[in-house]
Amino acid sequence: MLQALKEKDASALRRVLDDALQQGVQLQGLEVARKKLAEWDVTASTASRMRHDPHPKPMQPLRIILPDGRRGWLKVDLQWPGRSIMKCLPKEVAGSHFTLAQEGGHRGQLTVLQQPLDLDRPLSEQPEFFAEGAALACRSTSEVTLWEDVMKGLAEPFPAFAQVQKLLSDLAAGCFSTSLVLAWEVRRWQEAMDFLGASHLLLVSKEATPTDEKTVLHLDTDAVVEGDVMAKIISHIKGIDPRDHRPLLLVLLCRGYLSRRLVLSFRRHLPEDMILFPLPSDLTTAVAEAPGFAAECFQEARRLQMEGVHLPESCLQALDRLNPSWREECQRQDAAE
Repeated sequence: MLQALKEKDASALRRVLDDALQQGVQLQGLEVARKKLAEWDVTASTASRMRHDPHPKPMQPLRIILPDGRRGWLKVDLQWPGRSIMKCLPKEVAGSHFTLAQEGGHRGQLTVLQQPLDLDRPLSEQPEFFAEGAALACRSTSEVTLWEDVMKGLAEPFPAFAQVQKLLSDLAAGCFSTSLVLAWEVRRWQEAMDFLGASHLLLVSKEATPTDEKTVLHLDTDAVVEGDVMAKIISHIKGIDPRDHRPLLLVLLCRGYLSRRLVLSFRRHLPEDMILFPLPSDLTTAVAEAPGFAAECFQEARRLQMEGVHLPESCLQALDRLNPSWREECQRQDAAE
């Protein structure tokens, strides 16, 4: 169910809810999912009416560059989330990674930038893709495959449905004194809070955020998360809400490339009365974001190795193919710091 919500797959979510109804399952979160499905149905109905509207609103042209060099324009609705673009393209292209590019010069020279298309945000919130000379470039499938191998080494696996189901059952049974969503430099916390019925939110961010100071903790989110840093996080969590004898549920939201090291750090340092439930980006989202955080991904691999974590050989080979000198560059970066 959680996977269907994340991917905004109405058909899959409807099947899960129908199965739950037939089996008489009563879990916290099902009602939120039903409301979300109803919203999607209304949106789909509105979109259908717009397609048959004799006076439709103009669509915005978006420049597209395919892996084989073909270039063209695609008319898109600015209210679409980024992933909707994939459905308008050939199947062999739609599963690839898309990133911002800049066309320039009389020969149409292309510069691919390290900024991926955000699959969840509306296109209206990504105006850089519609600027003069901007384009949406498709990265080759082979490169996407390499990033998949990298993420399988760096990222904590997205929880299985059975794990989520048990979590919801425990929440409904009152096994936790309270629940807190800790969002580590990610924006997708509202859906998680609604779905889990979480009581509290803690945003961990480098930059100032216009939110209640009790819910924001400013840290260097790219730094090593150990010792004093973890003590500061735990102290902040304890100050949010006094608890009874039951444990606190801590749901960790973070980007995929950070998730394995973060989860290891939290599990090493969290007290016994705090139960960690990692909820990182799913593999598809992690792979889509990875080129925009390439330097950080290489640094994460180095840090994990320095902590004695075994990375799969396929992960290391993919890193070498993406950047043969990544180890030396990470060492120079560490020396400079």
